[in-house]
Amino acid sequence: MHRDVGGGDKAEMRVIAVELPACSEHVLELEYPLDDPPYSTNILSFNEWEQAVLWSFGSSDLPPGYMIERWMPANLTYDRFKLTMTVEVLDSPSAQAVYANGDIQELGFHKWKISYPAHFRSFSPLFRLQKGGKHTHSSAILEPKGGDPVELDVFLEPDVGKTHEEVQAEIAGYFDEFIESTGPYHLERFYVLINPGDGAGMAHEGATSTGYLSLKHQLFHGWFGRGLKPRRADDAWLDEAWTEYVIDEVDVPVLPLDFAAPPVVLCSDNPWSRHMPYAVFGHGERVFATIAAVTGEADLRLAMKLFYELRAPGLFSTPEIEQHLYCELQEPVIRDVFHRFVYGKDGPTPALPPDYCP
Repeated sequence: MHRDVGGGDKAEMRVIAVELPACSEHVLELEYPLDDPPYSTNILSFNEWEQAVLWSFGSSDLPPGYMIERWMPANLTYDRFKLTMTVEVLDSPSAQAVYANGDIQELGFHKWKISYPAHFRSFSPLFRLQKGGKHTHSSAILEPKGGDPVELDVFLEPDVGKTHEEVQAEIAGYFDEFIESTGPYHLERFYVLINPGDGAGMAHEGATSTGYLSLKHQLFHGWFGRGLKPRRADDAWLDEAWTEYVIDEVDVPVLPLDFAAPPVVLCSDNPWSRHMPYAVFGHGERVFATIAAVTGEADLRLAMKLFYELRAPGLFSTPEIEQHLYCELQEPVIRDVFHRFVYGKDGPTPALPPDYCP
């Protein structure tokens, strides 16, 4: 049955109300209609101009249920599971191509089997089916300073206006920068599909599909977001807010928050909530600007680097980053900021729990 277990509108979950003996094995077969999911546009369509099928997972942190669970059975954010899918396009007038950060096996004409690693989560897989010949491909071995070699695959649309050599050099520079500022990259591969402009991008595990102007932003999620991963969907505010704060270039300074302003919820205390609030854009980076105004920029960045190095490539929660920053930097304003502008609570910040810092 499809039931709201507490996450609210559009966050309903399929509940199997059957009691099963312990340690028994079963096979569950589900049938999904292959159609544009609700609240989506043109992520599954037939492009009349190109005479080809376009299908992308179209994953997003923002609306609930927008990872791969809208296409097929999938676990929650913190679960790891192996996914294998077979895709076949029948009677297409044009050549088709598949892009994925899994192992792609060609089974026949316009038929592929994609196997994703067993450590992947619901936000990890990149999948795109489109007209063939739109991207050119290059590969290289990156040897970042202070890091292990990384296999790089670049798929580039000609309209980007950059050569493969230029893009590879740019990505290599970002790897050097992020390893120095944040810590090691924990995968052996990076797979990137680059389109022109500042089009919507999405980070996956060891991969991204992005507009060229968003490349650096999406690549940094290989450290915060898909390297160090959110424990549940509501914790995803951190990787977006921190990436905006340290990566995105803005024309005006990021201002600290005013404690006279109304509370803002970036992380709900509802365990069934499954989305990242839109308020994270713009507001999230100001959370860190408020902390940096007291602690100093350099100390904040060092504390975040230590948090990454201690926990990546595992999971993080919002209370864990709050505790880490407070205990490393010893500034009461940190808990005040989280209380009002992350958890969205009004009134005084609760007293410090006993033995809060290890």
